[in-house]
Amino acid sequence: HYVMVDFDTFERFIDAIGGVDVSLGEPIIDHSYPTANFCVMSIRLPAGKQHLDGERALWVARSRRQSSDFSRMERQQQLVLAIRDQVVTLQMLPRVPQLYLEYRDAVKTDLALTDVIALARDVAGIPPDRIRSGAIDQQHVARGTVNGDPFVLIPNRARIAALVNDLFAGQPAD
Repeated sequence: HYVMVDFDTFERFIDAIGGVDVSLGEPIIDHSYPTANFCVMSIRLPAGKQHLDGERALWVARSRRQSSDFSRMERQQQLVLAIRDQVVTLQMLPRVPQLYLEYRDAVKTDLALTDVIALARDVAGIPPDRIRSGAIDQQHVARGTVNGDPFVLIPNRARIAALVNDLFAGQPAD
């Protein structure tokens, strides 16, 4: 299944749930952050615990100038978990149908409303310490050249398989 949202919808949703709390392992400094009007601006967020509104959450999700796509993916996973925590904390489950109707024109998904409600119930019932996540990062790829392009990442299938097995078949660490 899939869910796609545009940047404006992402910001509005984060603001609608009162923002999210994340802890940044390193500051985010990006002097070429793209704006909606096709310009750039400088952004800066310090390391440490942050309460982010929609705009700043989008900064965390999109910025990659000082780091890499791998770091950005880790921050995006952190944001997804922070959104989950905020929605559960606010006990928003009864509001899921209303939110679905409010955002349905701005969200692209193959999930029906009944699927969204069931998924929200399932996610809300998982204790945070039982949630496991992982991402393909530098240890799962090697730099290579393909068709003369020297900027290609070649997957290390054995390491990726081990990650997938650990996440989906393995037991969480106690």
